[in-house]
Amino acid sequence: MAIASNLLIDKGFTELNKGLVLNPTSEISIVIPSFNSLKTITKLIKSIEESIKKPYEVIIVDDCSVDGSINIVLNNYPWIKTIKLNKNSGPSKARNIGVEVANKEIILFLDSDVILTPVAIEAVEKRHKNYPDIAGLQGHYHWEAANPGSFPSYKALINHFWYRGSNESTEVNFLVTYACTIKKQILLEAGGFSELYKGADVEDYELGYRIAKKYKLLHEPMLEVYHHFPGFIKNTRNYIDRGMKWFPLFVKNKKFDTSGATSSNEAISRLLGILSFASLIPALINKNLLSIFLITTILYLLVNLKFFIFCFQKKGIKYFLLGIFFHYVSSIVICLTMFFSVIKYILKR
Repeated sequence: MAIASNLLIDKGFTELNKGLVLNPTSEISIVIPSFNSLKTITKLIKSIEESIKKPYEVIIVDDCSVDGSINIVLNNYPWIKTIKLNKNSGPSKARNIGVEVANKEIILFLDSDVILTPVAIEAVEKRHKNYPDIAGLQGHYHWEAANPGSFPSYKALINHFWYRGSNESTEVNFLVTYACTIKKQILLEAGGFSELYKGADVEDYELGYRIAKKYKLLHEPMLEVYHHFPGFIKNTRNYIDRGMKWFPLFVKNKKFDTSGATSSNEAISRLLGILSFASLIPALINKNLLSIFLITTILYLLVNLKFFIFCFQKKGIKYFLLGIFFHYVSSIVICLTMFFSVIKYILKR
């Protein structure tokens, strides 16, 4: 019986290098979409080379980069299967093409700006072997960022903190493709990543929601990566862009995510941040309203206290204070984005 899938309709790519089989006993094909990743892609490739266990193959799908990164891959890493899209189409298309040409059933998706830890590949292959009924595994970020800077360090800390209490039995209802696995057959059955998303948006979350309705997805503690996080300005733009696209998915899915930035706990945390900020100006005008500001701010600090202590434990008093500041400011941005996304959604309806 034919499987309905948008992966096989239109190839739209050129194979630049067939690559090599790295480990014939492995059941993992790594798929990496790449666009102008000159500053990060070689670090990822070297981390794969240094892995305890190699995958069956590595596939890089270049989305018409103009920074010369594809030539670096071709000239220095002939063992990588290298694909180039015929036109710039976005990471959804790139991943779908990667899945189409992959030879193994377990697809390990990695973003081009991460660095893989040495035990990750071995861990996910063993996990899939021990739990053959699962559809995929979700990894997480290391608490140290791959790049320097105060804000990247905060982002690494908060992203790691969200998974701090998770273990091998923790189910997730989403997938984020900076580091996750999905079985190829299930991807084909689901129709792949929606190519309606042209940028690095919420296409992975959307696919994960669809898959989680029928299959089990688990967290894999050993699938850990270091990530190159953007600075504050670019990250704020990402918050706004992705937040506007995530809200319609939330309405459709009718529930928060099990963990991460879009969980119910995080929603409460961010809401208290914006309530504290919103009560600040009235408190400055009318001292009788100062108690409202103090109460909401104290609640915000208490709800996030474990995270702030985590920042202190990992990086000292400086990041305890920076954690409070960046988390507060990003809460304002996120909540304002959600407010405007709700208005936009209502107007479109």
